[in-house]
Amino acid sequence: MPTLSSGTTDEDTDMARLRVEVAHDEVPQMLRAIILTALANAPDVDIVDETQTNAGTPPVVDVLITGSGVDAGFALRSGRARRVIQIDAGGRAAELHWLENRVQRIEQLSIERLMGMLRDAPATLEHPRPPAAAKLRRRWLPGRRVTTVAMMAEDPLASPGDVAEPPPLVGLDGAPLEVTLDPITARLAVLVTRIAANRPSTSRQGDAFAALAQALGGGGAAHSAEPPGLTFIADRFGLSADERDLLFLAAVVEIDPRAARMVGLLNDHAGRSRPIAGVVADWGGDARTLLERLAGDGPLTRYALVSLEGEGPIATRTVVADASIWPLLFGLDRRPPYAVEALEGALPEKLEAPEAVQTEVARVITGLQGQEPATIFVAVVGDEEVGRGAIARTVAASLNRQAIAVAGAALQTAAAIAALGREAMIAEAAVIVTDPDAMPVERWRELVTGLDAPLFAVADPDRIKPLLLTTARPAITLAAPRRDWPQRIRMWRSRAPSDWQPEAIDDIADRFDFGNARIDAALGLATAEARAAGRAAPDAADARIACERVRDTRFGSAAERLELQFEVNDIVLRDETRRELDLAIAWAQHGARLFGEGGPAASLHAGAGLACLFTGPPGTGKTMAAQIVARQVDYALYRVDLSQVVDKYIGEGEKRISSLFKEAGRSRVALFFDEADALFGKRTEVRDSHDRYANIAVDHMLQEIERFPGWTILATNLSGNIDNAFMRRIRVRADFPAPGPADRCAIWNRLLPPPGERGDILVQPLAEPYELVGGEIRNAVYTAHLLAASEGTELAMRHCVAGLARELGKSGRVADLGVLAPWLPEGAAGRARIIRAVPD
Repeated sequence: MPTLSSGTTDEDTDMARLRVEVAHDEVPQMLRAIILTALANAPDVDIVDETQTNAGTPPVVDVLITGSGVDAGFALRSGRARRVIQIDAGGRAAELHWLENRVQRIEQLSIERLMGMLRDAPATLEHPRPPAAAKLRRRWLPGRRVTTVAMMAEDPLASPGDVAEPPPLVGLDGAPLEVTLDPITARLAVLVTRIAANRPSTSRQGDAFAALAQALGGGGAAHSAEPPGLTFIADRFGLSADERDLLFLAAVVEIDPRAARMVGLLNDHAGRSRPIAGVVADWGGDARTLLERLAGDGPLTRYALVSLEGEGPIATRTVVADASIWPLLFGLDRRPPYAVEALEGALPEKLEAPEAVQTEVARVITGLQGQEPATIFVAVVGDEEVGRGAIARTVAASLNRQAIAVAGAALQTAAAIAALGREAMIAEAAVIVTDPDAMPVERWRELVTGLDAPLFAVADPDRIKPLLLTTARPAITLAAPRRDWPQRIRMWRSRAPSDWQPEAIDDIADRFDFGNARIDAALGLATAEARAAGRAAPDAADARIACERVRDTRFGSAAERLELQFEVNDIVLRDETRRELDLAIAWAQHGARLFGEGGPAASLHAGAGLACLFTGPPGTGKTMAAQIVARQVDYALYRVDLSQVVDKYIGEGEKRISSLFKEAGRSRVALFFDEADALFGKRTEVRDSHDRYANIAVDHMLQEIERFPGWTILATNLSGNIDNAFMRRIRVRADFPAPGPADRCAIWNRLLPPPGERGDILVQPLAEPYELVGGEIRNAVYTAHLLAASEGTELAMRHCVAGLARELGKSGRVADLGVLAPWLPEGAAGRARIIRAVPD
């Protein structure tokens, strides 16, 4: 930076006095006060108040000190001042404007430097402009000519003889100031000097570049500085000298119009202000080697530091610096494409995981010490929200690194992979990819082989297996098991309000195996609901309801929650059926203790879940029985929509099935598959691809049911159609046959009003002769109530007979209604002796 002398000498008093005005509104108040104090102490300066000046009169001040918002050219032309010093808003730099539209700029402004600018030029300057030079300027540098001290010192496209040397910048003592170029200008000067040396001095461009090199201060060793960001990137990515220069030139045109105009001159086209790959030949570089590296695996393109645009040979393609890289070169704010997170304090003992997992994580950390970062690959496998990400971050933190976490769905292109590798090198960060199975296989291979950083994959154990077979890096696998009950209790207690009863918290932890994110979401929802109800804080009941709502959202359209509105006494069952349902209840109440690890029946290896099969005709109570049992054991019951789960596309159905069971496994849920024979029917002989993939879906469903720790209920009308492989997995099989006369009477009695409120209704003639199932009887009573209400009367026998006849008609059955003749509509008794009902 310029080195300035300060102070005054006896000769200062003999110099002509300067009339100086400091603009009142344009210069910040504190800075204006400092400047006025320094001017008042200068023996050769008279301070002029701005109210005494008038732009319509001859110049009244020698120097006008103002802010950057004032039009300096107008102030000069209008005669307000002979020279104008514009100070930027932050007071860090200033530009000196004087007649003939010339400018000098100084960086890192100080009061001494400002005082030195007061006498840096005579009031009138002559600047001859030969016609050829003027034409060249109008073409490439329209507008004013710029002379800079910390940037450009002269018109960059003028030849040396075109323009007179600018007056030197001097201090108050009249001594010239020493000038040092800023790194951008210095680096640009080096390039321009080399280009000028490779251009014939007799050519027009040769003269222009020679003048530009001289104006920039030359490119010798004294100006070998470069922007620190360029040095950092070049060292980090191992750039050659030519790659370094090409990256700089591609980047500097984005911020420096001098460079853009210079490149336009190189391209012989003012509109093409970005360099082409072959520009390296213009400064005498090794063009062949550089172009080979650009077209191959060189760092500029491999890490997306630059991109090549356009068609044709590599040498003629435009080189564009990445939008997130060129700001880094010049110390400007940038927006990296991937967020970098710090990993301080991530220790194995702080993991919310079982002690065995903490021990295994510590063992892996020890084994990775001293290993090359580019060879490290750790796969953390487990269900979603069991702490997989926390385990990956803990191991990454042991490598003294930051981390970039990215979803596999965001890594679909080669450009995304290149940018990820680049950002990992810049930040010295580990890369954590969540659900890498969402990436195309070729992108996954590019990431694994090309990433020069530790790689962590966080994934489902089944989905990552194919990817592990395609990677050259040896993988260390860390299993993230499901949280055990004590761990879930610790997580809930650490977040729940302190006034909640421990038993209530334990009950929620037992029902909902939620990770931290979903616990926080549920508590936030519970808090909002409590405040909406006028309460300051939620209680445990609010949290339980919120947890159920969070769970419902996760199921989406794949499953519908069934209301548990029926009691045990609402259903009529055979004793054999009731005994099977009692087994299901016993499993829910005692299965974990009996068959779990260390239980008295653990040797049976019976698995953690229970699969039930309910068979029988439609309307016999299969769904009602599932609702009653779920209510008794306090399970949420979800009916699965098979059309939303089974997909016609290969592999999609299996993914949806897995997601359904994993979500159900995180809370106390029973899955109810109605009309299950549509999916679990006997597998057919494979005749075409449709049969093959249908069988694959069945196999996958069977595997999920076998692993599922909860309760699965399959209901079917055709038990003989169920696949034998599934039948072997059935623990409870409850048959729901059509009810006999006695059962039908019991059903009518339960659905009708109490005996004392029935009026003329007789159950026996309604129930015994007509073989309706429970669902049909319910519909008949439903219709009877509507008919009575429409007449405005109490429920009577004639309404029940009409409802019964309607149900028979819906099914198309032949029935003898003679016994019900007294309650049939008048005139219909003779005709209705035998009725062939017609469906509605």
